[in-house]
Order: sequence, then C-alpha cells, then structure tokens
Amino acid sequence: MSPETNLEERKKYLLRKVEDRTISESEALELAGILNKDAKIRELDEGVRTLITLGLGALGGYLMAKLLEKSSVST
Repeated sequence: MSPETNLEERKKYLLRKVEDRTISESEALELAGILNKDAKIRELDEGVRTLITLGLGALGGYLMAKLLEKSSVST
C-alpha cells in the first residue's frame, strides 16, 4: 500500500470516529493535520470564499439599485 492510501484510510477511520463521537483529542489533532494538507479541502475553502464574495457583491448591487430607484422616484 502506498503512503497516500494509508493516509486516506486513516482519514476515513478518524472521520468515522468523529461521527461516532469517540475521537480523542490527539486523534482530532491528527485529523486536523491531515485535512489541512488535503488539497481537495483547500480548494473547497477557496470555493466557499468565492461564493461569499459573489454573494456580498450581489447584495451590494441590489442595495445600490434600491437606493437609485428611491432617489429617481423622489425627484
């Protein structure tokens, strides 16, 4: 077995322990280290940041449109 396969198996094992709520503090720290190194997780984090930015931009655009709509009605 390759080290990557062993790491993936260890991650699955630790995630099962999280689901069962039987994980110890040292195992939780080990899992955090594994997840920090996982490229897929980092990509998801970047995707979440992008979605938040897009959402805030859309909200800002909506608020600007509402403000402009009110000012043109009152003029």
